[in-house]
Amino acid sequence: MGGSVVAVVHGKSEVILCRELERSTRCRICVFSEKEGEACISLRSLPEVMSARPFRNESDLHREFEDLDYNPRRRPMMPDLRIFTVVDTDDSPHDVHAYVTGNLLRSCPLSDSIVPIFNTPNLEAVFESHGFLVDRRNKAGSYKAISRRLDFLELYRLLKEDDSTNLDVFIRHVLSKVPELQNKVDPGIV
Repeated sequence: MGGSVVAVVHGKSEVILCRELERSTRCRICVFSEKEGEACISLRSLPEVMSARPFRNESDLHREFEDLDYNPRRRPMMPDLRIFTVVDTDDSPHDVHAYVTGNLLRSCPLSDSIVPIFNTPNLEAVFESHGFLVDRRNKAGSYKAISRRLDFLELYRLLKEDDSTNLDVFIRHVLSKVPELQNKVDPGIV
């Protein structure tokens, strides 16, 4: 079965988190990053990224991620598509409001499917504020260790109360695709 979830992520930490969420829920998440997260996608560069290939149209996106639900005879071809852009806000504080409201990406071709996800000032600070230890010299190792122990339903509940992030929106969307978890997450329109 295909999917309808794409995550455009800031860096390696977010790639690890998405892969573990995908593994633990068995819900397909198509992850887009620069060099598997080795290079960062910044808030400032996001409009350019979201206007280039494979985000120019649904056909290009399907060519990049063949697992996505796609029907070329239907309009839109991917009616349930959600593209979650997961970024830190510390690199471009003056763009945060436009990003959170959706205005920063409004001119991007697939803007109707984009859901802006923010971590203020960054994912490490968000996780550390909830008691997770992140070794900043080995963030990838830290996130691998944290992710293996994570209960994503519990993480969703923690982050839902946190104003420094809306990562709970992304997690809720993925959890709501899992039949045995659907009644455990708040219904949300995403």
